[in-house]
Amino acid sequence: MVAIGEACLDVCSENLDNEAVIDALSRMGGDKAADLLIRAGTSVSNINIVAKAAHYLGESRAGRAVGPLCEALKRVTDAPCLDSIAEALRKIGDPWAISSLVDVFPEIVAQSRFLPKIGGHPEVVHALIAMGEPVGEPLRELLEEETLIHVREEIEYVLGQIRFSAASRAAPL
Repeated sequence: MVAIGEACLDVCSENLDNEAVIDALSRMGGDKAADLLIRAGTSVSNINIVAKAAHYLGESRAGRAVGPLCEALKRVTDAPCLDSIAEALRKIGDPWAISSLVDVFPEIVAQSRFLPKIGGHPEVVHALIAMGEPVGEPLRELLEEETLIHVREEIEYVLGQIRFSAASRAAPL
C-alpha cells in the first residue's frame, strides 16, 4: 500500500480498524495520512489500533494531533493505551496537553503495575516532566486532593524533577 501512496488513502480511510492499514499510513507520512491516523486514534474502538495510531502520531510529531489525542485520553481506560497516548503527547511536546495529562495522571499511575516503566515510572510521569514548569501548579493542586500514596509519590517525583531541571538551568556554568 505504501508504494501506491495517495491513491490508496480512500481505501485506507474505510479500513482504519486494520493494523496493517495503520502501519502503512505511518510509512506514507504526509498530512492526509496523519489525518487518517488521527481519525483512527479517535474513532476506532480497538484499543490496539488507538495505541498504534497514537504511537505513530507521536513519532511524526504531528502537532495537530494534540487535541484529538487529549480527547482520546478521556475515553480510553486501558492502561497500556493511555501510556501510548501519553508517550505521543510527550514526543509532540505541546503544553496544551498538560491539563489532559494531569487529569489522567492518577488513573494511569494507579494502573501502572500493568505498564512497562521507564526508569521505574509510567510514561505519563515522563510526559509531564518534559512539559516543564507549566506543569507545577496543576500538579500541586492535584497533590492537595490526591489520597493514594503511590500517586502522591509520583506527583512529588515529577515536581522534584521539574525543580531540579529549573535549578540546573539557572545555575552558572
